[in-house]
Amino acid sequence: MLVLDQVDSLPKSRAATYGVAEPVAELVPAMLQAFLESDRAFMRGQAARERGR
Repeated sequence: MLVLDQVDSLPKSRAATYGVAEPVAELVPAMLQAFLESDRAFMRGQAARERGR
């Protein structure tokens, strides 16, 4: 299954699981934030950039 297909299936899956249908546009920012926060290299780089300001 392609990533786009998986993303398109998110609203149905969440509605079945949680009883709430949310548009993909509302789901993706939280998913992206969770992914970036779990990426240690990204977070180290982010912290280094903030220290360099």
